[in-house]
Parts: sequence; C-alpha cells; structure tokens
Amino acid sequence: MKDQGNGRQSVLKRTYLTLFHGEAFNYRALIISVATIVLAVVLRRLVKRFGLPQLDLLATLIFAALIAYLAGWATEDHTGNTAIKLTAKIPQSLPHPHIPSVQLNEVTQLAPGALAIAFIGLLEALVDRQSHRLPERSEDRLQPADHRRRPGEPHRRFSSRPCRARVR
Repeated sequence: MKDQGNGRQSVLKRTYLTLFHGEAFNYRALIISVATIVLAVVLRRLVKRFGLPQLDLLATLIFAALIAYLAGWATEDHTGNTAIKLTAKIPQSLPHPHIPSVQLNEVTQLAPGALAIAFIGLLEALVDRQSHRLPERSEDRLQPADHRRRPGEPHRRFSSRPCRARVR
C-alpha cells in the first residue's frame, strides 16, 4: 500500500487518505504484521515472568519470517512479484551533501510543529528537574565556592553528622 497525500499535509490527513482512499489492503501483510505484534507482546511477558534471556524480539522476527516463507508469501510468482512486498526500492548511493534551500512559506508551515516539540522538551526538562530536586529548606541553600567546612561542622546539604576531617 502506497502512502497518499504529500509531505505538506498533516500526518492525520495523510493517514486518512492512505487508509480510506488508497490501494486495496494486502491482507497477507496485515495478518503477518498483527501476528508479529501479538507474538512479540506474548513473548515479552513470558520473558519477564520466567526471567528468560531477552531474545523475544529476535525469536518473533525469525518466527514471522518462517511463517511468511512457509506460506509461500515471500517467494516470487511468474511475474516476479511476491505476495508480501519485501522492501521498497533502495537507492544505490547516499545523497550528496548540500545546503538546503529554505523559503519563508516552508518556515511558517514548520513553525507550529517545531514550537510543539520545543514545548514538550521544556516540559520534560521541568519534570526531570522536579524529580531530582531535594526538599527546600533555608539551610539547604548552596554556599559560595570558597566556603570550607571546619572540622566538626555538619554538612548541611546531605547529613547532620559532623565532618570527620583530620586536623594537623
């Protein structure tokens, strides 16, 4: 199934166009995909329950490939096509490096998504900061870098036990 729409449309619109106005579904590919997901979830639960080595995803991949091969879905017919398309066309080489051309209308189209991603990153940073924060007390404030504890003075940040430094 080829995707419908273009890169300038929203993901939801492109998904809708692909699912409802695209080509017919390849039900064999759909069956093998759903079976692979179900098998991966079941094997992951078994691995966690019995403390087995974590080879569940590898076993799932091998099992799905064997099912597709044994069912004849991965072998070519007289036209050279397979029942399940194995891969899309892969380019022979990498693209050459270049400086992309950016136009103002493209920036305005990308700005809402970029702001949303930046906002999510900000929220994650704040949540991470809050989760590592120690309780605030007046004596917990950071001391200047030249502050040195004297022997017997308690460390205010982490414990109330006195410092055990040796005095010579």
